[in-house]
Amino acid sequence: MLYTGQLSQDEFPILLVEDDSTTADIMQRVSKTAFPEAQFIHKTSFKEATDFYYNIDGAWPKLIVLDIYLLGYETGLQFLEFIKDQPLGSLIPVIVLSGSQSSKDIDDAYMLGAASYLSKPAELAEWKNLLTSIRTYWNSTVLPDSPFNFDQLSPN
Repeated sequence: MLYTGQLSQDEFPILLVEDDSTTADIMQRVSKTAFPEAQFIHKTSFKEATDFYYNIDGAWPKLIVLDIYLLGYETGLQFLEFIKDQPLGSLIPVIVLSGSQSSKDIDDAYMLGAASYLSKPAELAEWKNLLTSIRTYWNSTVLPDSPFNFDQLSPN
């Protein structure tokens, strides 16, 4: 589901930095059943994503899903480096979701602070499995063990 700026208590905002509209559409559609709490805040470029960060109005994302190769001059890895250099941004886990299998891309993503590096699925069923796995991991592993209250993120 697309983020509208208003969230209920059960909704889970995810910043999706992805220039391919088909990928973004698949994630939003599949999440309706595989991760119904997900509310995607879709940005297509480094500039859109950084503008969003500097002007957050409403809930902060609890997760960032990031493609490496974006349209324009800057890459997803540059956004990863940017977000991890920000005091609040550094607290948000980043999953790199890319079609690249390059060991350099994978190494660079982890060196810059990615929590995970995942390959983009090719089939719809794989997308469902991916989003279900992210939801299960987040709800059963990250949130119960985290001393940090993600709902309390505030730019001030």
